[in-house]
Amino acid sequence: LSADTLFGKSWFEALHAPLDQGWRSIIAAVVGRKAASDPDLMGIVFSHLFGENLSPERGRDFVRSNYLAIEEAIHSGAANSVALLLLEMPIETIISSQVNLLLSLVRTLAESGSGSCCLNPELRLALAEWMIPQVNQYPVELIRAIDALACGSPQVQQRLGQVLEGLLPNLKLEQVNPIIKKLNTIPEQLESYLHQMIQYKESRLALLKIYRHQAEKGSFSVFCNILNFCLDESREVALAASWVVLDLVGNFNSSVSELLRVCVGSPVVGVRQNVLQALISAINSGLVVTEAEMEMVFAQLADELAPEVLQRLYDLVNCCIWHHPSGHHSISLGLAEATFKLTDKLVKQKSKAILDMTARAAFVTLNQITNLEDVRLIPQLSQCTRSLLRATDIGDKIDRLLVTGILNKLAKFDAELLAQIVREDFVTNEGVLPAANLCAVAIAIVHDQGKNAPLLDEILLDERLTEDVKSRILRERGI
Repeated sequence: LSADTLFGKSWFEALHAPLDQGWRSIIAAVVGRKAASDPDLMGIVFSHLFGENLSPERGRDFVRSNYLAIEEAIHSGAANSVALLLLEMPIETIISSQVNLLLSLVRTLAESGSGSCCLNPELRLALAEWMIPQVNQYPVELIRAIDALACGSPQVQQRLGQVLEGLLPNLKLEQVNPIIKKLNTIPEQLESYLHQMIQYKESRLALLKIYRHQAEKGSFSVFCNILNFCLDESREVALAASWVVLDLVGNFNSSVSELLRVCVGSPVVGVRQNVLQALISAINSGLVVTEAEMEMVFAQLADELAPEVLQRLYDLVNCCIWHHPSGHHSISLGLAEATFKLTDKLVKQKSKAILDMTARAAFVTLNQITNLEDVRLIPQLSQCTRSLLRATDIGDKIDRLLVTGILNKLAKFDAELLAQIVREDFVTNEGVLPAANLCAVAIAIVHDQGKNAPLLDEILLDERLTEDVKSRILRERGI
């Protein structure tokens, strides 16, 4: 570096050269990498990080450049060096305007990566101990800093629990709840205190984290507590609990009735969606579910209106087909009937928004049932497929090959199906079927009866039908 340039004659002067904001970040990164291997430069930059008596304007930019350089040094392998420099400072010298800066720095140290970049475990604990004497003065910020250090460190976690046990009962509520809400590590020593404060959602969220940790260690008894939180009056708590259920359900022998209790009782769509998905995951993981239990699920959720939950119901049917108690792909007549009723209800509601979100799932499930080739189900399958085809524009949202495949398979059992669709469903009092639907049926006819089928001629001669389907037929015929 030269005194004749804008960057000055030292690395520190270069760090604070009068440059645009974008260039300052780049220079700070360069200086930080240099400082990672240059203890003298590191000491100079660090000594100015928590400097006092800075003018408001120069102070903000000055401190920011110093911080960015230190941050880059940490990422470049100097985490332990920065921690040692912090420990040399009397914690009492940190003034209120610098506490958030300290929090950011400690978080960066705590998250400094792995290998040579990782903060030494002993230094993690030392930094926590260094901050503890000032926790009463800056409880929110310093607890969050210690919490960051506690990640992956049982020793720091234990100290955090001890500090919180003594601190929280003596704080005002407006301080307690923000602290609890932001904690990533909830020491188990706090469980008793959190039960005393259970009327606050922050405490319930913290208890949920404790229960999750206990569940991950194999405590089966807490799963019921987690399920109960799914019915919490707070939407935030209920949703958080449902995600825990979804994540951990494979670890427990959950009963259908326990999960169904939540599905029926929760007013939160996301909770019902997650718990149904948890049931699917449990079945995929080996949970044996009887036909009667599945029919009970559909009976209890017969009035469900949320598309997100209806999608999961169709997914549940598919899952039950693949994991039938008999060991073969199968479906009970009761569950099949429930599926047909669900689809019929969707069609009769005539809600485009709901159909747009659920039609694909419905067609996939109808295809799964059709693949079983159960002749007892063919009449209802045919009727259900026709009604769904009339109510839905398959367009780009639903694979036409899926619809064509269902129609082809049904036509093997019902020779009149395709003709009935052409003559009764293509044009109704509500208008002409969408072009994509017409084309799907036409291709099904080609596959079932050949490209020169008379039924295709009927379509070509019908002036009410769109040119799209007629062009498609002619292309199939090579014309």
